Amino acid sequence: MVYSVVSVHDSYNIDLLPGLSALSNLSLRYLASEEDITCKTDSACAVAYLVASDSAAVPVEGWDLPSLAAAGFEAKLGQTMTVPSTTGATTIFVGLGDEDGLDDDAYREAGAAVSGALGKRTQVCVVLPEATIPTQAQAVVEGVLLANYSLSSFKNEEDRAKPLTSLTVAGGEADVTELFEVVLRRAVAYARATYIARDLTNAPPAHLTPRTLAEVAVRLADEFGFEAEVIDRLELAEMGCGGIVGVNRGSEYEARLIKLRFVPAETPASAERLAMVGKGITFDSGGLSLKPASSMVDMKTDMGGAAAILGAFSALVDLGVTTPVDAWLPTTDNMISGNSMRVGEIITARNGKTVEVTNTDAEGRLILMDALALAAETNPAWIVDIATLTGAQIIALGDDVAAVMGNSDALLDEVEQAADATGEMVWELPLHKRYMKNMESPLADLQNANLSNRGAGSITAGLFLSNFVADVPWVHVDIAGPSVSSKDDRWVRRGATGFGARLLAKLAEEIGA
Repeated sequence: MVYSVVSVHDSYNIDLLPGLSALSNLSLRYLASEEDITCKTDSACAVAYLVASDSAAVPVEGWDLPSLAAAGFEAKLGQTMTVPSTTGATTIFVGLGDEDGLDDDAYREAGAAVSGALGKRTQVCVVLPEATIPTQAQAVVEGVLLANYSLSSFKNEEDRAKPLTSLTVAGGEADVTELFEVVLRRAVAYARATYIARDLTNAPPAHLTPRTLAEVAVRLADEFGFEAEVIDRLELAEMGCGGIVGVNRGSEYEARLIKLRFVPAETPASAERLAMVGKGITFDSGGLSLKPASSMVDMKTDMGGAAAILGAFSALVDLGVTTPVDAWLPTTDNMISGNSMRVGEIITARNGKTVEVTNTDAEGRLILMDALALAAETNPAWIVDIATLTGAQIIALGDDVAAVMGNSDALLDEVEQAADATGEMVWELPLHKRYMKNMESPLADLQNANLSNRGAGSITAGLFLSNFVADVPWVHVDIAGPSVSSKDDRWVRRGATGFGARLLAKLAEEIGA
């Protein structure tokens, strides 16, 4: 029987993508020379100069390194000094540190510092040092935009943050204007991926339900050049997706499986495909294995993996990705009712394996097992799944670093390179097969959690998932820690971080190139 009980909350008319809306209204341009800047006489504008601690000169009349140092500005990476003006634009000096050997993360951090120094100003021109190359300019713009993100849709009008309306970049390496214009567009594509992931993950759980998440996916597909298909609960049951249907049983909101497809222009049918799978638990109470109240605070963010994939898909066209990419996003909340999945039940996954449910709060792996099996059935060249999966990941690696593990060293290398390029840190954990005994069940093929031995929880979760990818090269990315931040830090904003969106977009860009 099909049931569809829709709460009034599921019908709230609110923009679920406010960050994307703000970014869409941004005016972005590149000027080859600082002399072309026109806003220096505008008091509503700020002009930010990136200054290395070993700069030969400072491009602002009346200032040099000694005078800046005397004023307390030593050009350390991320340091800022603001010089107000009563007759024109505010001047902001931003430190780069020692210019020799700076990586993209340093330029991204400098861009974030620009944003942090703006105050209420909504127009800024960033002046690059003469030797800045296009990729470094891209990182600066990413930093400015990522740090400018704010989710204030639910605040009173007067308390809402004002997003940037104009960003101009000037200077840099001479005679490569076209390259600078290209990389600035790429920076916006990467920032947009993160904005979308943050918007969705920050959304309240009564507003972002499986149905509304699917609606957003269809909207994004129409807007950014990919396809979206939505599968409902009845069809999921007919498809044998016992994990998704089982977790959904306690909810008044029907589960959905969102399928995405990106096919580059002029791509041969035989081209190798990348498959992505993202956990989409829109709220996790723990089910009958109820979480304590303090552990539920961030559980609206338990769909951060699905959000990261949707963000990444929005960037694929603008990045010129040539590899076909598919995605499976299983989405439901994990709630309590008289029909909730019980501890001790045995459910059957899409690939026929049976699972004894020993903990209903280990639900993420139950919805992922079906999606992974579906992905594997299509014989992709690679599968990458991303999920806020285990608290053990936070214990092992903290809040900045995601755990990765998989069955392919080559694919792990690709994921790690994408992480390095985007400043989204990962660290490999071993899929130690001897730990698989912790997932053995006396009644079924597997159990979903071992409550008597909680050691290596991230690894055993990965081992569980490995049963559903067949022989396809696969990597699992556990983002439980870095998906949420308790504070603003460099280009990361408090709340949902959007971790993984840029990483996955970069992976798609590079893996088949």
